[in-house]
Amino acid sequence: MAEKIFIDTNILVYAHDNQAGEKQIRAARLVENCWHNQSGVLSLQVLQETYVTLTQKIKKPLPSRTAKSLIQKYGHWEIVLLDVDNLINAIDLQKKHQLSFWDALIVQAALMAECSQIFSEDFSSDGHISGLTINNPFAD
Repeated sequence: MAEKIFIDTNILVYAHDNQAGEKQIRAARLVENCWHNQSGVLSLQVLQETYVTLTQKIKKPLPSRTAKSLIQKYGHWEIVLLDVDNLINAIDLQKKHQLSFWDALIVQAALMAECSQIFSEDFSSDGHISGLTINNPFAD
């Protein structure tokens, strides 16, 4: 089995946003590789944010039923559910690595799932956090 890869909200959104241009192509390719390798990991937070963004925040929002269908499809990936102990750990990560609270939750979810990488464009740069490799697939 391939190494587990945590996919952040922005990657899923770009993969399904027809207005995203080159970012859609790159994100869709990454998501397809995760499907093929069965390596993709998401959190409930990512699924929630993806639904809201696809139906309310992109230039041409998707119909609710289309976005709901995508969420159901991604529900077949490994989904991380955080508890209060994970929340406390995320708060510590936020402070230690100077992350936004929401990014700290992403890091904690990836750590909980024993992922090797996070793909996101939200972190300040490529690098490492608590043993995870952070990759921005849109950086050249």
